[in-house]
Amino acid sequence: SSDLVVGSHGHSSAGGRFIMGSVSLRVLYETSCSVRVARCVHEQSEHPVRIIVGFDGSKESEAAVNAVASRSWPDGTEVRVITAREALTPSEHNFLADKFRAAGVTPSEVNIDGDPADVLVKQANEWDSDAIFVGTRDLHGFRHLLQGSVSCAVAAHARCTVEVVRTARAAAARR
Repeated sequence: SSDLVVGSHGHSSAGGRFIMGSVSLRVLYETSCSVRVARCVHEQSEHPVRIIVGFDGSKESEAAVNAVASRSWPDGTEVRVITAREALTPSEHNFLADKFRAAGVTPSEVNIDGDPADVLVKQANEWDSDAIFVGTRDLHGFRHLLQGSVSCAVAAHARCTVEVVRTARAAAARR
């Protein structure tokens, strides 16, 4: 399978953040394909579909952009590209704008300094996002302990649906 969808019970922690159950987290951590952690939002939204894409210029974040750009979305869908580093270069800006406009969605971008996972989750909450798309470098073992995993942290703490997109190279390396 090229994609896997898992549900999340949406349990709240003491701080009011949502956390994933152990099954969802294990599937996300151990599978070799892209994983969508689906969360049910009970309130009916009055805004168009809103999608956040985490982007850091890597091939993995380009895979998240491509995942969004390759799908059909309702008219009026908005995509906000979030970077937690320096602003996009002109070539990155043009690449993203062209991809998203070709997909029929309205792009915007925000640059905020900070921990990428925290920035993505906070922006998703403030913007009332329906989904977050992030790439993953699939760090494991000692490197994972040292650097952490942005994708796992976002999936664990976001209130909305999160899709962790794996590149074909990353998927092949995990098999």
